[in-house]
Amino acid sequence: METLLVRIFWLSSMSTLTAFEKIYALFFYFCQFLLFVIFSAFDVRLADGSSSTEGRVEVSVNGVWGTVCDDYWSIENANVVCNMLGLPQATAAPKGESFGSGSGPIWLDDVKCFGNESSLFLCKRADLGVKDCAHLEDTGVVCGPPSGTVATLRKYLDY
Repeated sequence: METLLVRIFWLSSMSTLTAFEKIYALFFYFCQFLLFVIFSAFDVRLADGSSSTEGRVEVSVNGVWGTVCDDYWSIENANVVCNMLGLPQATAAPKGESFGSGSGPIWLDDVKCFGNESSLFLCKRADLGVKDCAHLEDTGVVCGPPSGTVATLRKYLDY
């Protein structure tokens, strides 16, 4: 945040830039700030799996944990989850409470990822909290086993 304010101050003091260039740069920095705020409000975890690389997909929206419905769930969606967790690509995308039923809100439904998105929230999906399913349709993920470096980092960072 401090860096953003410094950039804006620096930008406003640049007399060589045209008004359009200043507005464009301010818009760019504002968008960066919004993305930071948006993605710091979302998180993902795997629950009730037999290891840290598998489980029911749970997402946090502003600190409230909920689940993801399995409508349109695919290996591409699972790859995005594994990527968010810093794990190798998914080996399976189980549906229908394979890891038990979750609790709380069902935050995401009709998720359709290409597989290269950095977050489930960037995939095509229904609006947050809009769903036509129940917890018996909670989705899961099985990621490949963690590599030595990632596994070691996660162990020490308690991620």
